[in-house]
Amino acid sequence: MFCKFIETPPFLPDLNRSGELEFLYVKEAIRTSNTQAYAFIGIASAVISQMLYDALSNPGYTESFFDATLNVTRSKRIRSLPFNTKLAFETIDSPYYEIACIYGIVSGAIFGYSVGIMDALICGIMCHIRAQLLILEECLRSYIPRGIYLMASIFYTLYNSCAVLSYCLINKYLQSYISN
Repeated sequence: MFCKFIETPPFLPDLNRSGELEFLYVKEAIRTSNTQAYAFIGIASAVISQMLYDALSNPGYTESFFDATLNVTRSKRIRSLPFNTKLAFETIDSPYYEIACIYGIVSGAIFGYSVGIMDALICGIMCHIRAQLLILEECLRSYIPRGIYLMASIFYTLYNSCAVLSYCLINKYLQSYISN
């Protein structure tokens, strides 16, 4: 999985905050990110393999070159490379053409896969941000009922404490008044 780091401790969902809903939001973010990554890499693999097949099965065409030093016309078979590239050697001849094809396909694959992985990472971060915002929304939605519950319990405790305190103070003043 490309975005397994979302399930590490700093990003790990907390059951005490929003309960099971957090796990659902984070799992949805991971699923969306992985789906996007596999789709992008699948498309890149399909394009690169098609380019390789076209380049290796290309019969090419024959072109005549005039060599002025020898006063001779030479014919060479010219095949197109998978990608337009400028290399330090001539790619018309047979072993150099295959080397250039392999070089083009490998560099295209590295570029395509790295773009796909970076895109998946950015998508995963955005999906995780969305999940965190949904978790925050759920927390904020539950703050008012939790606050009312806590306020009622604190008020009840304060009321009982005040009743006991006032009872003690009244008894103290009454005892001092009676004794005088």
